[in-house]
Amino acid sequence: MTLAAQETTTRSFYTTYATAGKKPLILKTTPAATSSTADGLNGYTVTVTNPNAADVVLKSITDVLPSGFSYKPGSTIGAIRTNPDVSGQTLVWDDRVSVPAGGAISFSFDITVAQATGSYSTAASATTLAGYPVTPTGPTAAIQVVEAPAGKPVLGKEVVGGTESGVVTIRTPDGREFTLGAGGQIPVGSIVDTRQGTLRMVAANDRSGGKANALFKGGVFTVTQKTKPVRTVLRLSQNIGLKGCPKIKRTAKTSDTTATASRRKRRFLWGSGKGHFQTTGNSGAAVVRGTKWYAEDTCAGTLVKVVRGIVDVSDFGRHRTVRVRAGHKYLARRTK
Repeated sequence: MTLAAQETTTRSFYTTYATAGKKPLILKTTPAATSSTADGLNGYTVTVTNPNAADVVLKSITDVLPSGFSYKPGSTIGAIRTNPDVSGQTLVWDDRVSVPAGGAISFSFDITVAQATGSYSTAASATTLAGYPVTPTGPTAAIQVVEAPAGKPVLGKEVVGGTESGVVTIRTPDGREFTLGAGGQIPVGSIVDTRQGTLRMVAANDRSGGKANALFKGGVFTVTQKTKPVRTVLRLSQNIGLKGCPKIKRTAKTSDTTATASRRKRRFLWGSGKGHFQTTGNSGAAVVRGTKWYAEDTCAGTLVKVVRGIVDVSDFGRHRTVRVRAGHKYLARRTK
């Protein structure tokens, strides 16, 4: 670090003291999305890593939410599935959870962010049985709260969108075409082009007024909505000649299929946000709750990559659902 003349700075850090033979467990908190619209839905994932040679049982986990944030009851999933005790901004889970030796456990929960814009951080800590220390996170997992695009989403009729950067164009079901500005209504059934820009979408997330919000970029898609269960569906729709892909070659030794087509025929979409969204391709669909993910159609099939969070991929050809975690990918192969 280099400081200019007369310049000052402050740095802080945690020092965790451990009994001999008992290494500190490590806490990490990550947001489902790094930005949210005001009063919108987001979430956190808390991971506890155990570097010891023995299992360690957690006694409690505490998370202090930023001012203006609130916990969504019934949303805790993962290694812990119960609601926390809530006192103001402090959430406390008293569940006894065993963290395996050399391993980790994690759980996630949803929150509603503040109405005021700005950057907000949370902080987590934990206690254990048998005297194992835990290093707290300190202020972490920053979420940038931004103004929501103007308008109100209506389930089954329209979503709200705003251009975050670049140029986003819309073609409505009745044939109107326009360039999206800072905010506006997008009728269900519209074709959205984000190849030259980034779109922030706000959509109905349930029947009680909850709102899903996410950023999308890189592709062309048709936006529709399911009502049972409530879900906003983005179907990759750019015409790149996938109907002209060569026929599938089936091998005698396996039921797997292969295509000899070039992978240059490609359409894709990046998504990052929180809420009930689904990205659908020709051979599969990615169903998300809160994550950062990528979906791509080629002659080989529909590829889904997960950068953050968890995505359930519906494989149309194999009639199965595969859970894909951060850092992994899955190809739903084309079968015809």
